[in-house]
Amino acid sequence: ESRPNIVQQHDPELLQIAQKLAHLESDMLSGLLRDLELPMHLVPVLNTLYAAGYPEGDALRLVAAAQELYRKNTTIDLAHFCASVRQMIARELPVAPELDATQGMRVFVGSSGVGKTALAIKLAAELSFNEGHRPIIGIVQPKRAISVAMVRRYAEHLGCNFVQVRSAQQLAELEELAHVRPVILDSSPVSPMDNQGLNQLKKILDHAPQAEVHAVVPATYSAQDIKMSLDAFSAAGANRFSATRLDEAPFVGRVLSASTRTGVPLGLLSNGPRIPDDLMKPRVNNLLDSVFHPQITYAA
Repeated sequence: ESRPNIVQQHDPELLQIAQKLAHLESDMLSGLLRDLELPMHLVPVLNTLYAAGYPEGDALRLVAAAQELYRKNTTIDLAHFCASVRQMIARELPVAPELDATQGMRVFVGSSGVGKTALAIKLAAELSFNEGHRPIIGIVQPKRAISVAMVRRYAEHLGCNFVQVRSAQQLAELEELAHVRPVILDSSPVSPMDNQGLNQLKKILDHAPQAEVHAVVPATYSAQDIKMSLDAFSAAGANRFSATRLDEAPFVGRVLSASTRTGVPLGLLSNGPRIPDDLMKPRVNNLLDSVFHPQITYAA
C-alpha cells in the first residue's frame, strides 16, 4: 500500500500466482474428495464447517461419516445431508449438566489473560441477581496483590463474602460448605506449559473432588492451542471447558471440535464483557444454529 507503483507493476504476476494457488487448492480438495469417495456437490457443507472454525480433518471426518448414511442413494438432498451432519455433531458433543444455583463449588483455572476472573464474576453476579443466591467468592493460591484486590472488590460490590484459599485444608472446608451455599473461586494463572504449576494446582484441587473445575480458554486461540490447554488443565483436574471471547472470534466450530476431541464437556460461554449479561449456558441447538446458520444465531 505504501508503494502503489510497484504493486501495480506486479499485478499480473500476483494474479497469476493467485490463480495457480486457487487451482492447487482445487486439485487438493478434489483429491481428498476422491480418496474419501465424496461427491463434489458436498463441498458447500465442508465450506460451511470450515467457515464455522472446524479444523479440516474434523470437517472431512464428519462429512465422510454422514455420507456413509447415504451410501445406497444415488442422489443426496443437501438439506437432509446437513441435518445428518448436525445430528452427528449433537451426538458427539459433551455438554455439562445445568449448574445448581443453590450450592456447589466452581473453580476457574487457566493461563493469564484468558478471561477466567471475569467469567467467575459473571457467574457470581448471575447467581446473586438473577437467582437470588449470593455465593462465597474467593481466589485459590493467591500470588499477585492486584488480582486479590480485584476479586475482593467484586465481592464487595456484590455483597458477597470473600476468601483467600492458601491450603488444601481450606479448600476441603469450602467444598463442605458448598453443600449448602454456592462457592465461586478464581485461581492464580498457570501456563498450560508450566508442568510445575500444573502439578501444584492438581495437588490442591485433589482436595475438592466434587468441585466443578472450569478450564477457561478463549475462542481466539487456534484449534491446536485450545486442545493443548484442555489437555493440560484436564490433567490438573479440570472437568469443564468454558470458552471466552466468542464476540472476538465467532468460530464456534473450533470450540465444539475441541470439546468433542478431548471429551471435556462445555461448561459456560462468554460472549462479551458485560456482567452478567454476556454469560451464556451452552445450548446444543443454538450452538449448531451458529454453525449452519450463522446469520440467524451468533454463538449460543
